[in-house]
Amino acid sequence: MLDELRARALIEQSRSEGSPALLNEAYQIVKDLSTPSALKNPKFSLEVVSPELHVIIAETSLDLSSPSRTEDQLVSNRIQLQELAYNCLQSFLSSKPSSDQFLARAYLAYATLACRWADGRKGDGLVDAVLKALDFVMRALNLALESLPRYQFLVYNASVVYWRCSRPLQRKGYFHHILNSMPQVCDALMKLDGDDVEWKAKYIIALARAYEFSDRSDDAGKYLQNAVGMMSSLSEETQVEIVRVLVHVDRTRGGGAGDKVATTPKLGLYARLQKVKSGVISDEKIPDELEDLIKSSSEAGELKVLAEAGRLCLLKGQPTCAQNAIEAIGGGNDAGMAVAVLTECTKAQLSVMSLGEEAEMYTRKMVDTRLDALSRLEKALPSAVRSKDADVIHEICSLAWSLCLPILQPNLRKQAKRVLQACCKALEDIDSPLNELRAQLHLEVARCDVADDLYAAAAVQVQKGLALDYVVPEDSIIEYKRPFDKHLNLMKKKLSMKMSLYSAPDRPEDKAMLLVEQARESKEAALRASLLDRAVGILSAVDEATDVAASACPVPELNEPQDPIYSARGIQKERTMLWGDIALIAWQSHLIKQTLEAAEFACEYEGDVVKDKDLIIQQAQVQFARAEALFMQLRSEGCEPGKPLPQEEANQKNVSAKVAWVEGLRERIVQGFLKGMRLGLKVKEDWIVFNAAVYLWNYHLPLFSSAKLESIYEALEEVVGTLHVAGCKDSQLLCSVSYGLAVALEAREAKV
Repeated sequence: MLDELRARALIEQSRSEGSPALLNEAYQIVKDLSTPSALKNPKFSLEVVSPELHVIIAETSLDLSSPSRTEDQLVSNRIQLQELAYNCLQSFLSSKPSSDQFLARAYLAYATLACRWADGRKGDGLVDAVLKALDFVMRALNLALESLPRYQFLVYNASVVYWRCSRPLQRKGYFHHILNSMPQVCDALMKLDGDDVEWKAKYIIALARAYEFSDRSDDAGKYLQNAVGMMSSLSEETQVEIVRVLVHVDRTRGGGAGDKVATTPKLGLYARLQKVKSGVISDEKIPDELEDLIKSSSEAGELKVLAEAGRLCLLKGQPTCAQNAIEAIGGGNDAGMAVAVLTECTKAQLSVMSLGEEAEMYTRKMVDTRLDALSRLEKALPSAVRSKDADVIHEICSLAWSLCLPILQPNLRKQAKRVLQACCKALEDIDSPLNELRAQLHLEVARCDVADDLYAAAAVQVQKGLALDYVVPEDSIIEYKRPFDKHLNLMKKKLSMKMSLYSAPDRPEDKAMLLVEQARESKEAALRASLLDRAVGILSAVDEATDVAASACPVPELNEPQDPIYSARGIQKERTMLWGDIALIAWQSHLIKQTLEAAEFACEYEGDVVKDKDLIIQQAQVQFARAEALFMQLRSEGCEPGKPLPQEEANQKNVSAKVAWVEGLRERIVQGFLKGMRLGLKVKEDWIVFNAAVYLWNYHLPLFSSAKLESIYEALEEVVGTLHVAGCKDSQLLCSVSYGLAVALEAREAKV
């Protein structure tokens, strides 16, 4: 008995002091008491120790190993503490315990442990692991329901654990997995006599959303009626949420279910706002409805409604209404953080929209305007976090990402790094379900870190991105269920090789990749050339690509295919892209010979338009680089386009050969730009098409200046036609090339 009391005291002390060592000491005492040695103490028996001590130790272990505990000694012992919890639960459950509160608590502890083990899993593997955890919660809940009201506290605890465990499935694409169990938890909560109506309402709203995403709006509406009955006892924020969800699930019938419970002017305004958002209001009536909503909200002094209406105006393409909402809000200091943040979002977006067509064109004004807007959002983001409003945080982070997209270029990306980092942290802190957005943010921050030579920081971002699971439409799935895993896995491999000081890669492709990355980062042209030569030597000596043996491939997630990188086709694509990298890096240093040699290999593989879009984009860039390298070859001979052909010399045969050589290279230059343009059109990347037109203009500028364009008439004809097909909005480029085509046509007709 004294030993058991000492174990209990150690458990309590370890909990208060956060000491894994004390908890281990308590476990050792309980273990010795549970498995006595006759030689050590023959008086011990298996009944000496209370069996619930195993459950208490397991609960304490899970508390100390919680991800929210950041003390150094707890973080370093997190895995050991979880193993301790598992051993204790196994010991307890194998002892055939009574059906009492401790068995229920053991089930809940097991559910918590299983949920933590599910962290980082994806797809069906994640679903399978979470459903196993929820199965233990339901066992505990059923046991507690058998002894109400005695075990009322266990029902509440089970609802808390269920909520935490089911969070990975409470998002688009996964809601249907919890519809077999969540209604039971919700029904059990409704039987409790407690006053925690907010928690009950939170469950009802979550369940309604799960039904709605699973196309069961009628079931959602029925459960929401339980929340309607508690409206008078709920906070104003929860009342607003109930009204909005009711309007949305009843949108096919006009959203009248929300109107019925909107008993205050504020709730009525939110019901009207949600009707516009949910598509209840027809498109032609939206402008008038938004104007009237802004006027009514302003008269009622409902600034939050005004702020949300401003965001909705931009979503519906009504910038004038959005500006009216901003003016109605004014600059009051009592508006609240959420209102201030949403207003800043609207102002930032309006500033970019004011650019018109120039908003998507790469001009200095466009870049400066977007960077100013991002700076505005960066300053507003801390206020969004302090508001503790998940919807506001989602709004500002989504907008920041949208405004960032056109400037995520190698020479501009770093200027957006701080706001991207802030968005990553804000979404991570609230465990946001917007996992696809988070994966993209982590990928871009990792790229910024790599550019700053912060490899360890980049590796952390990559790992966080790979741990996120998300669902994309079936028609968007090409080779990877999560498209950004393709880029994250490649970056993970590169970072791993860069940070491995004492081990060299085994595969020739990996060796070449490491050399290429070193060449990319080298500041010295001579060293870069040497590294690229070594990479060329390795790739030139490889055997024919074959499938990697299954035993040598990593085990994929449940019901997911093997990574295509391990197939013969994937390996060939990898080699081709390495050749492309060599060509592009060589051209950066104007290494003409290496550029031309590598370009031949990079362009000989014909990729699939759907599966190999990234490869085709690279091949288009390689075509441009090869054409530029050929131009430099001609310039070194003084024979670039616009210059006269070689003149007659004593040896007419040599002159004729040189003229043929010059004319051949000039034709290859033109064809290089055209091939790159065709590839861009093939994969529907308009920027490649536009770049091809710019390249053709720049490298034949003397011909345009002298109006001697008949030699490139066919090329100009194709470029002008392709620019129209691609929807070119750069009027200056389109007019310049079209003028060149007209001049060439006139010259051609004059000769007829």
